[in-house]
Amino acid sequence: TIGELLTLLSDDAQSVESAFTEAKTSQLRFIGQFLSSIFVSFTINWTLATVTFASIICSSGLMKLFRQISLVYMNKKFSSMSKSVTIADESLSNSRVVFSFNRQKRDAERYDDQVNEACEFDKKARISNGVGFSLAYLLNWSAVIFSLNIGSYFVLKGKMTVGELFSFTRISFETP
Repeated sequence: TIGELLTLLSDDAQSVESAFTEAKTSQLRFIGQFLSSIFVSFTINWTLATVTFASIICSSGLMKLFRQISLVYMNKKFSSMSKSVTIADESLSNSRVVFSFNRQKRDAERYDDQVNEACEFDKKARISNGVGFSLAYLLNWSAVIFSLNIGSYFVLKGKMTVGELFSFTRISFETP
């Protein structure tokens, strides 16, 4: 009935609205935490904060670069798969023409070549993603170790207290 349809549409609109507001409030909370962590970490020790946030920028750049490379390969993969589907569709829809010119083997080879090409592009995209994530992970943990080493040096020289180093690591490395 119309009443059931209107109730269903109203429920759908409410669920979309609630999902949208939850996502936006989470985004605002994460942005607030990120900005407060920048402020607090630069207040504690600006040299360590500079190293930390420079590593964040570098790892984000690496991820973006390798993601773009991966997207190029994925687009090539989908293009190649589209060509293979076209070859299969033409062969199946025009089976009399294929048989009359004795091209069954040739069309099967064309199809296999396109699928193999798509697999190669998929492999390159996955390798690109893996390398990008690995390099970013390595860079982030190197920055953590470097910051802790420099912070420990500052603690030994009296330029920083242990509490400040602990606070700095908590605010810099555990904020989403």
